[in-house]
Amino acid sequence: MKKTESKVEKKNNRIVAPYIIHIKNLTDEKLYDVKLFDYGFSKQEKIKYSCPISSVDYDDILNTLIGENEPREVIGTIRAMVFCDYKKFQSKQINCHFYVIEKNINGCEIRTPYDFTIDPYQSQEEIVVVTDLKINFYNKLQIQFVYLMPETEMTIYLYPTK
Repeated sequence: MKKTESKVEKKNNRIVAPYIIHIKNLTDEKLYDVKLFDYGFSKQEKIKYSCPISSVDYDDILNTLIGENEPREVIGTIRAMVFCDYKKFQSKQINCHFYVIEKNINGCEIRTPYDFTIDPYQSQEEIVVVTDLKINFYNKLQIQFVYLMPETEMTIYLYPTK
């Protein structure tokens, strides 16, 4: 029985297409507490949000997130690519940590800090990854970066499983 159950679990825990979000600091200043899921982004003048690579629009990702009352997907890996003309800003952004903020049933926020890590086997210095995550992708989720360096762009890949 256990062999059959484990095969079913593996089939049900399938990887789906990643969510790809691009954020860009449009200013010459370091921005603090930058939210990845900014519901008022159309009024945002300091940060540009987009999904240039994927077929899913940023609005669609936000609408999906709002509509999910129970988690159907779990984010297992977050990968970020950082681009900046100034290497100093790029390296500071790569060393930035972020928080996953979830609200529980009582409305209390749970803030979990994560650090990006550079894989010692990779050759690109602008890519960082966080693996072995179990972040529930639903309407009580927020991912917040401690800061976004001036004139810096980040492309964030969220790899969910169902």
